[in-house]
Formats: sequence, C-alpha cells, structure tokens
Amino acid sequence: MSVCVGVRGAARVVRSALLEPAATLDGVEVTAIAAREPERAAGSTLSSVCRSGS
Repeated sequence: MSVCVGVRGAARVVRSALLEPAATLDGVEVTAIAAREPERAAGSTLSSVCRSGS
C-alpha cells in the first residue's frame, strides 16, 4: 500500500517537517506542492528530497 501526499503551501518549514521525513518512509510519496506564488512551488525542494518511482 502506498500513500501519495500533496502539499498546499511552500513555506520553508515544509522541507524539514514533511519532505525529509516522507523521504525516509517506504510507501509514502509527496507528489505535488501548490503555492499562491507558482515560482515558490516550482522552486521547492521536492525533487531533491523525495525519492522518485517508489
């Protein structure tokens, strides 16, 4: 079983509070980040922190 997670908001705390812990868990994948300012979501650390294809 796997869980896909989307994040609403790209505050700095998201990396340490959600992305890094999620990257250590099997079956959890952060698949999207949304923000009021698209460049903040696009500039997020999603690809550098989370595993792909898990």
